[in-house]
Amino acid sequence: MSNDIRQLYLRWINELWSGSAQAGDLVADTFVGHWPDRRVTGPPELQITVDETRAMFDSITFTIEEGPFVDGDIVVGRWRGRGETSDGPAEFVGHDILRTSGGEFVEYWAVSAPASPA
Repeated sequence: MSNDIRQLYLRWINELWSGSAQAGDLVADTFVGHWPDRRVTGPPELQITVDETRAMFDSITFTIEEGPFVDGDIVVGRWRGRGETSDGPAEFVGHDILRTSGGEFVEYWAVSAPASPA
């Protein structure tokens, strides 16, 4: 079971946020996402949020730096995003905390911030 959750998380990072998967492929209809400035419910709202994020960049990639770590129905991963914007390169870091049920994500807590200069 924990391997299935790990694989689902890898799809979350590598497919959903790259644009090669749709939110409805990974999250339940009852999905709730908690961002610092908003609450996102259901696959359609999540897809809008992902699309808005991707639209801020000419290109964007994510690299998992730690994890994913699974404990019961919770998966956690730390990532680094790198992208190109009209103003130049951008780099940011974050943690994902997701709860699963029935092979889908049902809840998400987003944590992200600009990366500190090296």
